[in-house]
Amino acid sequence: MDISLSFQELRKYLGELQNVTQCKFHIYFKVISSEIEFQWNASDVIPSASTIKLPILLASLQRYYGDPSIKTKLFSIKDNWDSSGTGVLRYLSKDNKLPLMDLNTLMIIISDNVASNTIIDYLGFDVINETVQRFKLSKTKLFRKFDGFRFYEINKHAEAADNMTTAKEMGLLLEKIYLNSLNRDKICKKAIEILKHQQVKDRIPRYLPESVTALCKSGDYPDGYHDIGIIEPANFYPYVLSAFSTNCKSKDIAVENIANISQFIYQQLAEKG
Repeated sequence: MDISLSFQELRKYLGELQNVTQCKFHIYFKVISSEIEFQWNASDVIPSASTIKLPILLASLQRYYGDPSIKTKLFSIKDNWDSSGTGVLRYLSKDNKLPLMDLNTLMIIISDNVASNTIIDYLGFDVINETVQRFKLSKTKLFRKFDGFRFYEINKHAEAADNMTTAKEMGLLLEKIYLNSLNRDKICKKAIEILKHQQVKDRIPRYLPESVTALCKSGDYPDGYHDIGIIEPANFYPYVLSAFSTNCKSKDIAVENIANISQFIYQQLAEKG
């Protein structure tokens, strides 16, 4: 299979898309285990939104598999029950207690903020950020907990530190997980297993054929809408795609065009294959 890929058409497509939508896109694409990659504003440091929950998951899994006693421990959600934004736990009883693996799963597959913040409280910012650095994500950092858009409403006139990353770092992290190159077999396998149950599929997977497996994690903040994913086509090599958008006036436009970008890349690969 010839997987050589010319990106001239993709660059033209993205340039036209930015002119029409007035969004700025940040794209990183890489065929796994190859030198074939594409970058478009991919090293810009931007708010991560909920995509940073992926490295939080890895830090949590590292703790889980490193301490057998955690498997029987239950975590109260009471202190984070009023976290706004995505998820279901804030609509349930605040007296609920869940095992860590359930919190991990809810954090990823429905981006539950109560679950995410409970994990952050348990691990601590230092442990999570040390794990991020260990995975060589030099521009990725967790500064705050998740609270929907409330953070931006409170800090609209102030310089408060937001969670940050780049499209490239998230894409390379996905490749490492897929290849189990973090030297942590159980962690990588469990992360992929959880990603397979993703419920939010409105971006990268949206216009891909049903035969394609897409393991994704999306994220939103005001004016910015993202998705990252491992894509496993039926007939050619797997690849990673990070598709971030900033300065967007409309979520619908941003989400639709991330889906369009994903479809464009898939079709180019299919034609080359």
